[in-house]
Amino acid sequence: MKTRNIISALAALIFMVPVQSCLKDQRDYFDESSSSRLQNFNGEVQKILCDGEGTWIMDYYPGTGQMYGGYAFALKFTESEVTVYSEITDESATSLYKMTSDNGPVLVFDTYNPVLHYFATPSSSKYEAWGGDFGFTILEYDNDQMTLLGKRSGNKYYLHRAAEGTDLQEYCEGVVSLTENFTAASLEGQIGDLDVEGVVDLDSRRLYISWKTGELDEAGEPISESVNMPFVFTPEGLHLYDPMQVNGYTIRDLFYLDNYNALTNGVITLYGKLPEGYQTYDSIKGDYVLRYGSTNVNVSLVPTDDGLGFNMTGLIKDYPVYVGYDKSRGGLRILFQNITTVGSTAVKLCPLDSGAGYLTWSEGVGVNATYSESKGCFTFSDNGVWEDYVVDSFIIWSFDAAGNSAGEYTGLGTSRFFELKSLTRR
Repeated sequence: MKTRNIISALAALIFMVPVQSCLKDQRDYFDESSSSRLQNFNGEVQKILCDGEGTWIMDYYPGTGQMYGGYAFALKFTESEVTVYSEITDESATSLYKMTSDNGPVLVFDTYNPVLHYFATPSSSKYEAWGGDFGFTILEYDNDQMTLLGKRSGNKYYLHRAAEGTDLQEYCEGVVSLTENFTAASLEGQIGDLDVEGVVDLDSRRLYISWKTGELDEAGEPISESVNMPFVFTPEGLHLYDPMQVNGYTIRDLFYLDNYNALTNGVITLYGKLPEGYQTYDSIKGDYVLRYGSTNVNVSLVPTDDGLGFNMTGLIKDYPVYVGYDKSRGGLRILFQNITTVGSTAVKLCPLDSGAGYLTWSEGVGVNATYSESKGCFTFSDNGVWEDYVVDSFIIWSFDAAGNSAGEYTGLGTSRFFELKSLTRR
């Protein structure tokens, strides 16, 4: 058969053992032992991986419950090595892999690969890393697609054979280009006869679809229902983790129409709408007053050379703070970042929950800044990445040569920026 459900095949084998033991006429139902069959499965999977150009696209879902959404990886297999590309880095890396057995056939990337192991590599600030996998049980496979089960996260990962002639680096660059130019974060449209609204959460890489049921709750308010599903970006749009069912329609792939700011699968089209207070990149640069607590500081936002963000000058003596631009929201973000190195001491800007009294140096944690038309300024809010804590402040913190926390750093002047409130143009 073209597609094999390995787990089902092994379960069938286990089930048959006690049945044949009850027969007076003992017979072998298989010509080979279970270990030999498993070895043959492994050999067949490895041959498929290497067939043709040996190039595959992987939908990679780190974290329990796909909590970070999906990321695009591209892999090229030989008999013993794999070269890995990804949307998260400009570099590729080559390492060893092997097929082994652990209650089923397992694909293991068993030597360190800085690209493929990015989400599985712990650090001093994230000792469990991002919950990424590097060992995968093969659930199903055929010549063009494989479904894997992450042995650590329990998530499904998908391998799709790349089209012949695909340049894997260019594929990943195409994913990056789409994510940078994607502006359909808020959606509206129809699925059949149902009016729906949608949100594409770019931080958690999850698609939300909601609609009114036509019924009212006890307070007389309309009742809404919703579904959501994580996704991975492709160079063409969104590919969902599992098919999403809405009003009798199935959604798995949505293609992004840049000229129309819309997502479509050919039957369903959801149109993007710019959120309230949306600011274009070119409109943001200039001079501002940053208010935190009861303190006002004159700062300037200077566009970076890559056109993806701004350098905020005036907040920290002699050093800028990087402020990212979120094109989907038309807003800003300030995240944990390096400031400078003094001797062997690394100086970093760390997010802080001032109420709880905890700080973090985890990548991706910080605040969003959204423009409020009514207030005439940007206001700050936690970006929701730091579990169980709410970022409302920043503090300058030092780390020794080994990367260990070494305490608050006051050598650059003010080190505490508690209770961020607003950013108002001067």
